Amino acid sequence: MTIIILSLLVFASAAAYMAAIYLKKAKWIYVLKPGTMLLIIGVALIDLQGAGKYGILIVFGLLFSLAGDLFLMLPTDRFLEGLISFFIAHVIYAAAFMAEWSQKLDDLNVLIWLMLALLALLFFRLLLNGVKEKGGRAMVVAVSLYITVISVMTGMSFLSSQGFVIAAALFFYLSDATLAWDRFKSSLKYRDYMVMSTYFLAQFLFAVSVYLF
Repeated sequence: MTIIILSLLVFASAAAYMAAIYLKKAKWIYVLKPGTMLLIIGVALIDLQGAGKYGILIVFGLLFSLAGDLFLMLPTDRFLEGLISFFIAHVIYAAAFMAEWSQKLDDLNVLIWLMLALLALLFFRLLLNGVKEKGGRAMVVAVSLYITVISVMTGMSFLSSQGFVIAAALFFYLSDATLAWDRFKSSLKYRDYMVMSTYFLAQFLFAVSVYLF
């Protein structure tokens, strides 16, 4: 019952956040963005004792994601600090999948990894000029490493054999790709809605996946 109530609160908070974006209510946005993440972390914490190593790692991944959110919300441009926080979160998520994966690397998984590698290279090439222009060499290195780690995290998710985990990783990938495209390539009209809806859903699915292992 507790998980159902918390899950409903997560979706209510996320919907309120979207409304705050539409209404341009800055104070609501500052409260609801981290507030929604705290509720999601609460979902993962309900039965953490029984979740083992996987659950503990997922919670740490969620906490570093929350830190990334806070950096990106600051009035000053703290994009690099936010990027580092999310980089750590992806490393932790990948470690969680390694701790619990149930599939061996077969031909299908090799194909998925190759597709992700090609997608990462293509996407980075499309962003490269914008990254150089807006952040210089340091940002090029940071973005290349970030694209690598989120691709690895997504690839690792397929070895978990859990639909919730795979969906969470793919939604996270989509959210970050949308944000990067808007920042470094071309402005997207509905960026905030696309980025945050997929982001909240990804994190919620990660939190729920704690109960699958």
